[in-house]
Amino acid sequence: MNSIQTQLIAAKDILKKYDIKIEKFNDRFHSLLSDMEKYIDAADLKDNVFVNISVLGNMLIDYFVDVSRLKAFHPIDHLNSIKIVAYTSYWILKAKPIQAKSYDKEMITVNEKFVLLYILDFLSDENDNLLDRKEDSLLGFKETLLYFLQYRVHSPYCLELMLMSFFAGQVYQEPKMDHELPPNE
Repeated sequence: MNSIQTQLIAAKDILKKYDIKIEKFNDRFHSLLSDMEKYIDAADLKDNVFVNISVLGNMLIDYFVDVSRLKAFHPIDHLNSIKIVAYTSYWILKAKPIQAKSYDKEMITVNEKFVLLYILDFLSDENDNLLDRKEDSLLGFKETLLYFLQYRVHSPYCLELMLMSFFAGQVYQEPKMDHELPPNE
């Protein structure tokens, strides 16, 4: 047991090892940081939370390494947007880069609430923002998704399946529900 040793590797060396371009890393870092800061401002949480940029940077390294392994295993060059959102969401939930300045039980789930908005923004389009809609089924979906993000075990795979299912539901949704259709004769 005493032979276990930790080897620290510089972030730039990890990025180089996995052939991750520093520009791509920097773009994603600044984009996520900006989104998190906008969320903090909009939710009026500046006095309660902050984005830990070290945690965010390490989270992105984990994300890019995970994605590199996925690409190598499935010989693909690029990820689709659903995978990007699913893997990013997963690593945010795991690393928790938005951190409370002091103990406040309301701030315990700040990362989960950010991920909820991140996912809903992805699911929305320019003509239909899911955040603004008040239908009971969508409110139920949002509440259930937040509950899932807060209390259930998640993986990038189940987040990906959830996103795919949402879009599949839009594609296959009929104007009438099954129970409203006349029986087959």
